[in-house]
Amino acid sequence: MSTAILRRRLIEIDAEIVEQKMAFAQKLAALDRDRADVQHKLDASTFAVVTLPVEIAAEIFTLCLPSIEELRANRYPSSHKWKTQAPMVFLATTLYLRLDIIHDDVAEKEGEVEAFIERWLQRAAARPLSLGFQTRRSEGDDLADHPFIPSRLRDVIRRYAPRIQYLELELGQNDMSQLRLDSTDFPLLQRATLGGLFDPEALGPVEVFTNAPKLHDLHLIHHVLFYYSPPFQQLTKFDGEIVGMNLFTLAPNLIEARCSVDYISPAQTSFISHSRLQSLTLFTTFDGTGPCDILQHLTLPALQSLHMSEMEDATSLAAFLSRSSPSLRTLSIRIDDDEFFDWGDCLSLVAETLENLEVVYPFPYVQSAILTCHTRDIWIKTPLPRLQTLTFQTLSGIEHEKLISFLDARTRLPELATFRSFRLICPSGTFLDDAIDAPSSSDGKSCNDKVKDHLANLAKNRGLHINIGDNFRCVQPFADGYLT
Repeated sequence: MSTAILRRRLIEIDAEIVEQKMAFAQKLAALDRDRADVQHKLDASTFAVVTLPVEIAAEIFTLCLPSIEELRANRYPSSHKWKTQAPMVFLATTLYLRLDIIHDDVAEKEGEVEAFIERWLQRAAARPLSLGFQTRRSEGDDLADHPFIPSRLRDVIRRYAPRIQYLELELGQNDMSQLRLDSTDFPLLQRATLGGLFDPEALGPVEVFTNAPKLHDLHLIHHVLFYYSPPFQQLTKFDGEIVGMNLFTLAPNLIEARCSVDYISPAQTSFISHSRLQSLTLFTTFDGTGPCDILQHLTLPALQSLHMSEMEDATSLAAFLSRSSPSLRTLSIRIDDDEFFDWGDCLSLVAETLENLEVVYPFPYVQSAILTCHTRDIWIKTPLPRLQTLTFQTLSGIEHEKLISFLDARTRLPELATFRSFRLICPSGTFLDDAIDAPSSSDGKSCNDKVKDHLANLAKNRGLHINIGDNFRCVQPFADGYLT
């Protein structure tokens, strides 16, 4: 057989090989599609949730998240709360164990509790873990008096440390020191919650998380920061009680802080400047150390969000804002003093940047300072050009005509930022049926309508989101964009 014939035959074979490969690939792809279709039908019959549209599934996950009011509320989101909230429940990676209620007959059996923990965590496969352990329900009762001694808990933590992303330990200080958290490697740890009842016999602060390079979020419950020595340089978020103002000097990379100060030394007379802190929430301690006492020692030029559980001295707030000159976007403040006459000075210092304003218990003149400057006669001179959301929580009611005029003006000016929502939390009553004389349409005409008619018109025609209720959670649909 000639060389030319052999070459031609080789070309024909190569072409047939390519053809067969393409046919096989198409057949294999068809089988894969058939298998995926059968698997989808099987999953749909077993797990109906997989048939939901993506938009509905996303909405379900969103609604499972805690509200911003819950996150900002003056309570500790630990123990029984975090382990039952999304996304932890869906990920099935959470274990929270009350060690002090384990029966002695079970705890004293070496490996029994450890085996239970292993069986539970096997469900997480190789996913990151969120672990929590609690004991010491009363003062003087620590883990050393229980069969599940600290060394066993230390071994459990060290075994799973390479996979722990969140760790919560509500133990006494002596127990905490025996866990040797300073000598354990936590390569994935990002957040930690520490706390327990005060131990008067504890010696000095407990060093924790020395080898946790990703740790950035620290939350303390019942304990103050003085009890621990964490890697301060890494922290970007802190929640808890502190003694003195050292947090703001020891943690230069802090971005968000929610705290109270247990005690400020009279010797603290200089200002502490923190160049990175963007969000600060301050609440009053049991001994009366309030936000004003903290602000008078701070300068925060990068601050964008300020939440204060109580404010009695507008002078301190005004001085802080003047000294810091922050581009403040969110201000939430509770006013318990009817002598709060310098509100206007505070507001003017942040007027050009403020987007979200929440005032709890505003007295009539505080409301007036915000609402009357937007009446139809002088609304062009509004001092809050970027305001988008406004919330009042009041016990004394509100001047409805000023409110309607304010909302009408803010939704008619194209040169101002889009005003998105107004929320009023007040006692239940019949004010929505009160008749008022206020502008109700874009042509500026007035009509004698009920309050609810004006608000419903603003919600429907201006796209404004309005909430009226007797607390943050008790709201029901009333009209398009309007809740009551």
